[in-house]
Amino acid sequence: MDRLGRFGLLAGGAAGILWVVGVLLLEGAGNPAGPASGEEIARFYRDERTAILIASTLHVLGGFFFLCFVAALRALLESAGRSWLTSAVVVGGTAGGALMLALTGGHSTGATTDAELLSADTAIVFWRLAHGIFIAAEIALALFLGALALLALRRVVLPRWLGWFGIVVAAILLVPPLGWVGLLFLLPLWLVIASVVLWRRPIPA
Repeated sequence: MDRLGRFGLLAGGAAGILWVVGVLLLEGAGNPAGPASGEEIARFYRDERTAILIASTLHVLGGFFFLCFVAALRALLESAGRSWLTSAVVVGGTAGGALMLALTGGHSTGATTDAELLSADTAIVFWRLAHGIFIAAEIALALFLGALALLALRRVVLPRWLGWFGIVVAAILLVPPLGWVGLLFLLPLWLVIASVVLWRRPIPA
């Protein structure tokens, strides 16, 4: 793997960090996790436009770096031998990365909609759209992480202990009441650790 490919492996860690920073910024602005009404959401979109757009930008950059990570992983895994798990990593990672990019659509659209056009009903649509994409991203990224973790358990590319950690996170992503913890915090942590491990391991050219 060339030097650019090695930097691609570090992109997973960059994605994880950007996603967490974006979430913290959004939550610090008062993101209504369980809004009492559509007007509460509309008020959030109107009053916290700058914070929402900055968080969305960080999140999109994270999605870009994550897709770079998936591309670098594909080259690395294929050099270690093809299997259906390699295909699952690529398919799940590509779908998950695309959904993470789309995830910003609801909030950023709400934040950029003219105040006179942003009704309570419209705000609810934007908010629920974001949450629907969030659930879909959990499932796609569970496939990505589960397949990569199983490869690690076979001692392919990553160490087995990181494979067991990945299995736990993938399982959490598949449980709706807990999936948000996996997507917002545990997956980014896993990505940072995996990126560092992959960067430090000797990789044949």
